Amino acid sequence: GGVRLGAGRITSRRFSGHRRGTTPLPKDPAGSGAADSAAKMYALGRRFQIAGRPVEVASVTTGHIHDTYLVTYVDSARHARYIHQRINQHVFRDPPRLMENIERVTGHLRAKLESEQHPDTSRHVPSLVYAHDGRPYCLDEDGAYWRTWLHIEGARSHAIVHSPALARRAAAAF
Repeated sequence: GGVRLGAGRITSRRFSGHRRGTTPLPKDPAGSGAADSAAKMYALGRRFQIAGRPVEVASVTTGHIHDTYLVTYVDSARHARYIHQRINQHVFRDPPRLMENIERVTGHLRAKLESEQHPDTSRHVPSLVYAHDGRPYCLDEDGAYWRTWLHIEGARSHAIVHSPALARRAAAAF
């Protein structure tokens, strides 16, 4: 149970052999026509407290509000995956306030679970990754707000509930 950020339909592409400062990464592998590219994800990742370089960028196409990308970074032999989301400013007109609320809610949930000595809290409460300036978001060169989450490995999300059993499992999480 618990709140999880998972990836739905994903289109991805690996970028082997890329080294920082050499050949730029290819354009958006999803072919969605979005202005975002792997190079933009690389630049974005450098604004957050993320070690390593991206080796795979996947456009998550099941969401309806934000533009979402699952990005794999490599630092030495360690792989870590993150969710980058461009916050939809047509829906959320005050992204800093939105992020303040998210910090408040996730902080409260994390503290509650930790006080109950709940095992593996990080799988039940989404973890924000902070920008180098300490904020839970950053602005890109176009003035768009971005946030980043740690990807919860093995988590799944369902856009459609196909059975009563799945509905019961989702309800039990809350």
